[in-house]
Amino acid sequence: IRSMERTFQLIAQVAGRTGRSKRGGRVLVQTASPEQPAIVKAAHHDFLGFATEELRHRAALKVPPYAHLCRIILRGPVEKEVKEYSGKVGDLLRSAAKAIDADIRILGPAPCLITRLKANFRYHIQMTAPQLESLQEVWLAAAPQCPSHPDVEFVVDVDPLNLR
Repeated sequence: IRSMERTFQLIAQVAGRTGRSKRGGRVLVQTASPEQPAIVKAAHHDFLGFATEELRHRAALKVPPYAHLCRIILRGPVEKEVKEYSGKVGDLLRSAAKAIDADIRILGPAPCLITRLKANFRYHIQMTAPQLESLQEVWLAAAPQCPSHPDVEFVVDVDPLNLR
C-alpha cells in the first residue's frame, strides 16, 4: 500500500544527504520503471505533487486513508492445512459480510508475498470497508464460527503498514 510513499521518501532522503557537502553531489537511481510517479516527483523534489497524486490514487482504489483495511494472516507448518483453513475462514467472512449486508470487499485467501517465514507457510485475507465498524462487525460475526485448528494460527492487522 505504501510502497510508493516509501520509494519517494528514500530517494528524497538520499538526495538531501548527497547535496550537503560543498562539492554537491548526484543521486543515481537504477530502476526498471523510471516513469513511476514517486521517482519522477522525488527527482524534482516535488513532495506536494507526489502527495496529491498518491492520495488521488488511494482514493480511487479505496484504500487507507479513504477506507479501512483489515488483513488476516494465517500461518502454520503444513501448507495444505493453512490453505484449506484460510479457505474456510474466507468463506465464513464472506457469509458474515453478506448476512450483515456490509459494504466490504474481501480478497483472498492468497499466499502472502513472503510465503514462508520461520518454517511457517503464510496465507492472507484482506477486507476493505469505508467504515471500521463494518470490518469489526463482520469479524465479530465470523470469528466465533471459525473452527480451531491446532497447527494454524492467525493474526489480525488493521490498517497495516505493509502487506508482506
